[in-house]
Amino acid sequence: MMCLCDKEFAEQYLPHQIRVGNELKTRQEVRVTLGFQPNICNTCRNLPEEPQPKAAIHGRTSKIARYYWREIGVGTIRKFAEWSGTQGYSDWTKALTQHQDMYKAIEREVTADIKVLHEQSPKYSYEAEESQNDVVTNGQIKTATTDVE
Repeated sequence: MMCLCDKEFAEQYLPHQIRVGNELKTRQEVRVTLGFQPNICNTCRNLPEEPQPKAAIHGRTSKIARYYWREIGVGTIRKFAEWSGTQGYSDWTKALTQHQDMYKAIEREVTADIKVLHEQSPKYSYEAEESQNDVVTNGQIKTATTDVE
């Protein structure tokens, strides 16, 4: 099931994800049977959002990109779909194959906007996340050092 607040976005931009999902470990397709239900997400229940950060990998090392990945994705898709409509495309996914550069530019713009919003009123807190140095120190991980002359 999905939260009712996501219905408009899902139906307009991701209709292929409304009826079928994939189980994470097995990749087996699972039918979505309950559809959209009210008050599923924390926002609709007036609870704080739980951070679900993605791993830090190439191209996604900033905490904004890691923590706000969903907001960046939704904002980018909306803006790109609007742009592609002005270019004569009836389906934003068809424009995506030919205009990756514009999609990336819009994604950078959305990310910058979210960074400003985070500075003004953070949705997620990063304080609970351990630094890499803390992980090494607290985990008593042995490191190799080399002397450079």
